[in-house]
Amino acid sequence: MKKIFLICLFIFAGTVYAQQIECTYCGGVIKSNYLIVEGKAYHPEHFFCAKCLKPIEGEYLKDSDKFYHPRCLSPDVNFVCDVCQKPIRGTYISSNGKNYHESCYHSHVLPKCAVCGKTINSEFIQNGAKKYHKECYSKSVAEKCAICGEPLLGNYLIDASNNKYHIEHEKTLKRCDNCNQPISLRTTSGGVTYPDGRNICMTCKNSAVNGYFSIKSLFNKVARKLSEYGLNIDVSSITIKAADRNELKSAAGKNYMQNMKGYCSTVVKEITDGSKTIIERKHTIFILDGVPSDYIESTIAHEIMHVWISQNTNIDHSLELEEGSCNYISYIYLKNNRFNSSALQLILDDPDPIYGGGFRKVKSKFDLRPLADLLNYLREKRSI
Repeated sequence: MKKIFLICLFIFAGTVYAQQIECTYCGGVIKSNYLIVEGKAYHPEHFFCAKCLKPIEGEYLKDSDKFYHPRCLSPDVNFVCDVCQKPIRGTYISSNGKNYHESCYHSHVLPKCAVCGKTINSEFIQNGAKKYHKECYSKSVAEKCAICGEPLLGNYLIDASNNKYHIEHEKTLKRCDNCNQPISLRTTSGGVTYPDGRNICMTCKNSAVNGYFSIKSLFNKVARKLSEYGLNIDVSSITIKAADRNELKSAAGKNYMQNMKGYCSTVVKEITDGSKTIIERKHTIFILDGVPSDYIESTIAHEIMHVWISQNTNIDHSLELEEGSCNYISYIYLKNNRFNSSALQLILDDPDPIYGGGFRKVKSKFDLRPLADLLNYLREKRSI
C-alpha cells in the first residue's frame, strides 16, 4: 500500500479587533473568530469541503481551487506530486520513494543531456557529474581511437606515444619491432618489412640510421659523452659491427632475446710474457641498424656499460644487477641528452624482470647519487 501524502497547511484562528476583515467566501464582515487559509480569511463555517459541504477543521486537499477533506476527494487521488505539489489522478511515476505526474517527471526529474540539453529517457553515459545521451557522448565528448577514428567507449589501450586505441586492434595490427607501437596509417603512416623480417613503422623508418660508418660515428659520440660523466673505457679494445636481426641473433646465440638491439661479445686471453701474465680483453659490439639514432645511442650506452664492467671488475654479477646497471646508463644518457622519446619510455616501462626489474632497482638506489657510487658498488657487490 502506498503512503498517502496530503497537502497539510496550518489554519490560523484569529480574533477581530478594530479593523474590518471580510470573509473570502461570503464577502461579509467578520465580527468574531476567523480562519486564515493560504493568506485569505474565512468565517469558520465558510471554509468547507466542496464535496460533503461540511467545515474543514484540519488537513485538506486542494484541487482546481476547491478545498476537500482528504477522505472526500476522488478515490483515485491518493497523494500529491513531489514536483508541483498538486494531486495526482490516474497514472503516475514513482521513483526513489517519490511520486510524480508523468509530465512533471519528464520535465523536471529526468536528467538532461549535457550536450543537447534534451531529456534523457533511456540509457545514458555519465562522466563525472554530467550525463549524456549515448549518441551525444560518442559524437561530442568521447575520445577517438587514434587508429580508426571511432569513439573510445569502455576500456582502451595507450601506446608509448600516448595514442589511445581500441583493444580489438591488437588482434589485427602488427607492432613495430623497434618502438613496439601498433603500425597503422593514422598513427605511424604505415610501415615496412625489412629483409630480415622486422616490421618497422614509417615513423622509425624515416629517421633510421644504417651502416657501419653512421653507427661508428654514433658510438664515438656516446663514448665521449659517457666519459664526461665519469664512465671511461678502453675504446681501442672495441670493434663495432652494424648488424641486421639475423646477424645479431647469430652473435648472441643462446643469449638472444626478442627485440634485442645490441650485443657485446667479449673474448678474454691470457698472454704470458716471461714471468708476467697479461689479461687481454677484446670486445665486439653488434648494433642493430635500420632504427632511429636515439635507439641506437641508447643501445650503444648499454653495451659500453658491459665493456666497463668487464674492464673494471672481477665479479660475476647477477644478471639483475648487470643488465639493470646497463639499462640505467642508457637511461642516464637519454635523459641527460634530452631524448624525450619512446626509447626512454621503453626502458622505464620494460616488464622484463631482469632488464626492467633490475633497472628499477638500480634507479631506486642510485638515481639521486653520483655515478661514481654505482661504479664503486659494481666493484664490490655481486647483486642488488
